[in-house]
Amino acid sequence: MSLFVLLTIILELRMLHKLVFIFVLLVSIHSFAQAESKEVEVQYSIKQIIKSHKLVVVQANGPTTFSKGKIFLATFPDGSQCSLVLQEVNKQLITLDSSSCDQPEKLNIKAAIEPSLVSEIKSVGIEKSEPVEKIVEQSGSSTSSKFGDHFALNIFYSLADQVKFKDAKYSDNSGSVSASTDFKTQGAVGIGFSYVRMEPQSWGFSAGGTIDGAREVKSI
Repeated sequence: MSLFVLLTIILELRMLHKLVFIFVLLVSIHSFAQAESKEVEVQYSIKQIIKSHKLVVVQANGPTTFSKGKIFLATFPDGSQCSLVLQEVNKQLITLDSSSCDQPEKLNIKAAIEPSLVSEIKSVGIEKSEPVEKIVEQSGSSTSSKFGDHFALNIFYSLADQVKFKDAKYSDNSGSVSASTDFKTQGAVGIGFSYVRMEPQSWGFSAGGTIDGAREVKSI
């Protein structure tokens, strides 16, 4: 009789152990579901709008894991939205950049705000533009290196094979005459030179000349 009672107690203890295990498992699942529910239920509200710096300060009622570049959306009463980009997180205070908001005049502390469903956008570095004065100065110095005072000297070979005289005047002891005539000649080597002066982004002038070598007259 006592053996039967002992077996009964052992079975009841085993059943109780299973019940306790199932209860602990259910409590863990419930706690995990509550934690997820709390994470999803984080609410965001606008606390400050700094229009001069295009910044919006938002407060969350719970911890946030978003990082720089996350897009938030502000929803207005008429159903329209504009985007804000996360710049900094300080505990439960989030600083958003409103430069991308195309309706900044509608932003107010009553506007609903929430994180967008898209993933974070990595911030793209924008190359800082140089002042206009510096660009002009660089352009001028670059132009100056290309222009200014330039001299050139070259040697050429002239293929001209005819020399014409029109109304040429010839004088000797007996008197003078005027005549027009042509001479056949051979080509000759000549020297050319030039001078150019150009101011940056302005007008300039150039001058040059050639010295033709002596030619052999082939026929008159």
